[in-house]
Amino acid sequence: MSSQVVRPSPPLEIIDLIDGANLREVCWNQKFLERVRVREEYKLQHRQAVAYCNVAHDRYRLVACFYGLAVLILPPVDQQDRASLYLKISQFLEQFGTRAKALKLIEHQREITAKRIERRSKPAKV
Repeated sequence: MSSQVVRPSPPLEIIDLIDGANLREVCWNQKFLERVRVREEYKLQHRQAVAYCNVAHDRYRLVACFYGLAVLILPPVDQQDRASLYLKISQFLEQFGTRAKALKLIEHQREITAKRIERRSKPAKV
């Protein structure tokens, strides 16, 4: 017998990442969630999601579809560690199956954030 490692499929597939979104509009309102789910470019199926990121790059929201029901997901974050919050969220989202466009944006933002954290951690020159 061959010992193959079977990786479970990710719980979500992120099909798009909307950067610079006004997260006040991305809300629990079921009418909003349904509009996202049935939009022509998404037509979300079971276990698919659209990720929204704000302009400050410190918060995410996901609109996902489970069995035809649109839901809002807030990624878990540690509010005490604000410097690397965006980096941690990006790493969390990479766990999910992500289409190439969204994955490329997430990876790019993760790299920028890592550089910014490194730059801020260096002492200022007098």
